Amino acid sequence: MDTPNCNASLHSASDHDFNPNNSGTEDSSFVCKAYMIKDTGLNRFLDTQTEHYVQESNNISCMGDEIAKLKRDLAAAQKVAEVAKQQHMRGELLLSRALEDCKQYKSKLEHQVKQAKGEEDAALRLQLADLSARVKVLQRQRAEFITAFKSQLKLIDVLQRQKLHTESAVLLNFTEQEFMRMIESE
Repeated sequence: MDTPNCNASLHSASDHDFNPNNSGTEDSSFVCKAYMIKDTGLNRFLDTQTEHYVQESNNISCMGDEIAKLKRDLAAAQKVAEVAKQQHMRGELLLSRALEDCKQYKSKLEHQVKQAKGEEDAALRLQLADLSARVKVLQRQRAEFITAFKSQLKLIDVLQRQKLHTESAVLLNFTEQEFMRMIESE
């Protein structure tokens, strides 16, 4: 901005002694010209400052409108953020409840699996005990059968010997009778 040097024109006018008794027209016209220059410079300066003020006022009012709009946008954004935060909190709450339910169901399932496994183990133990008892009975029967078979084999062997002895005795008796007959016939 060009601001006229008003002080310079004042100094130039005050440097001359202004004396009303002085009849010099030259000095008075010089002072009038200086005041006119000063007044013109001030008017220009005021005009530019007024224009600048009007322009800045317009800028300020525009900025005020923008600030108001931005405040409204900020308030709306804060409301949206608050709603999103509440929804997020609700989601977190639902998720935590779902996780708790999941843990609870998992522990129930593990308990039921252990219980079922325990029942299955108990059933298997009972079945194993029954089978073990049956195996013992069968082993005892087998041992009895083996003992009976061995005693039967011994009995068969004794009977075969007895048969041989009986046959031998019959033969011997037959031979003895024959021998006796032979001796008597002779």
